Amino acid sequence: RCRNLSNQAVAEATVSGSDLGNSVPPTAEVDALELILRLNLAQALLKLRQWEYATTHCEAALQIDPLSSKALWRKAKAVWALRCPGEARQALDRLLEVDPGNPAARAMLAEIEAEEAKKKAKRVGPGADQKNLRRPGKSLDTTSSGREQSQVAASSQEAAETDDVRDEQ
Repeated sequence: RCRNLSNQAVAEATVSGSDLGNSVPPTAEVDALELILRLNLAQALLKLRQWEYATTHCEAALQIDPLSSKALWRKAKAVWALRCPGEARQALDRLLEVDPGNPAARAMLAEIEAEEAKKKAKRVGPGADQKNLRRPGKSLDTTSSGREQSQVAASSQEAAETDDVRDEQ
């Protein structure tokens, strides 16, 4: 929008034949202002929980300044809120390249890794790393079924009770 206004002012001055002089700001100033505005919009949208729009403004800010730590951090927050761990990890990796000692980025990376580990454990199940996995519904004893085993256990318990009754008499 800032660039459009600047371009419009230049076009109007050209058509009217007037000399703009110092009234048109240099491109660097326009870029700096647009970066600030995009970052502020992204922060406001994060507060409003409008993650997609915040991501869009962060990406626009990163086109102006690819090394902006604020833009990278806000993008990581937005895409992680959308539950896109790959994009969040990518933004955090870039942020750690720019600012290696950033504790918030390291904490979020650890949070993402913990969440991914939980998802993997849930998908695979506990004890899935053992070689001899027991399949649901399958008995480890292949000679008799589970029903037969319970009948044998019940009959042996009845026999033991009968023996106890005979001993008492």
